[in-house]
Amino acid sequence: MKKIKPFVLFILLTCLALPFGCKKNEDSQPDKTVLLAGTTSKKWKLTAATATVGINIDIYNTYLPPCKQDDIFTFSTDNKYETTEGGTSCSPATTDKGTWTFNGDKTQLTLTSMGGAALPYSGVPLTINFVGNTMQGEASNVPISYLGTSLTATTVSFTFTAQ
Repeated sequence: MKKIKPFVLFILLTCLALPFGCKKNEDSQPDKTVLLAGTTSKKWKLTAATATVGINIDIYNTYLPPCKQDDIFTFSTDNKYETTEGGTSCSPATTDKGTWTFNGDKTQLTLTSMGGAALPYSGVPLTINFVGNTMQGEASNVPISYLGTSLTATTVSFTFTAQ
């Protein structure tokens, strides 16, 4: 029997090993910046909001006027956000612009208002989670106004739906 040359043996073994050598990481999650802002920008609409101040308060359905319920939040990959009126406009119009940042492991989102109708949670870290086409999360110790009284909600939970 002829001896197989080492180079030919190397090529043969390499060809046999290639289909098994690389394993796709099926557990990898999409980058949260892409989930939040897409490849350039992404629009979101608030679809639920509750606050806990001793009791649970449905902010979205009870206290948020229809002209605020359809506002659009646009997050851009340049770390800017903007809120704009939806189909129902408030009078006067309420919009906001600012910047957003993630913490190191991208589990908390912080919005910093640059003026306009500043969001009540401007500067407050929001713990977020992306599920399907929704962004869910909560913030702790958020100042709110409830029945004309300034309070601090122990938690504010929210859900945004991608548009």
